[in-house]
Amino acid sequence: MKAFFKEHWRIALAVFCTIGVFVMPFTDGNTAADRVGGTIFYFVAAVVFWFLYIRHRRRPAAPQVNPAPAFAPATGYYPPPPRMSATDGWGQCLAICYEKIRVFDEVSAATRAESVRGWLGEVSRDLHAQLTFAEDLASLGRTLEPGFTGAGSPQTQAAQESWSRLQVFRDGLDDAITSAAQIRLNASQPVTDFALIQSQLEMLKSQIPTLDVLR
Repeated sequence: MKAFFKEHWRIALAVFCTIGVFVMPFTDGNTAADRVGGTIFYFVAAVVFWFLYIRHRRRPAAPQVNPAPAFAPATGYYPPPPRMSATDGWGQCLAICYEKIRVFDEVSAATRAESVRGWLGEVSRDLHAQLTFAEDLASLGRTLEPGFTGAGSPQTQAAQESWSRLQVFRDGLDDAITSAAQIRLNASQPVTDFALIQSQLEMLKSQIPTLDVLR
């Protein structure tokens, strides 16, 4: 009852006061002045509450908020979706890269050892940074050869180089996922060998596929 009145108090009071306007003039035991005053009071209150109710109904609805993904990556943020649709070879390759990095994030976030999870998070941040370069390459390739389906090789030299670098990055993410999974397994042992894990992390960092030629 409280929840109903909290949401619908405007319409409830508007109806109550409207009824009072018609009932008050015929009440027994009150003087004519009381009946007139009460009728005026109910009339004014009914106008006010009907106004509040109509204004509330016309208020724009709150924007819908999409629910967050089911897991929180070790990086502390969620990867945005690719800016281009997977309708050609460029978009399909980019979508695969996003999916593989999402898997890497899940492996990292599920690591129980906090220190190891933080180390994997640093690697994950680097991978997310590389997605910007991957999007640039895919966008360039689509501009040069928008009809490329991913089968074979592009025709122009610049598109060929973009496609080759994207493929190397895409395939290299498999090794990153495998290494992260192995590190997570070692971190879950009853006695954690942090020296071994650190050496595996260093190897992982050296094997991370990169599209930044300046690194």
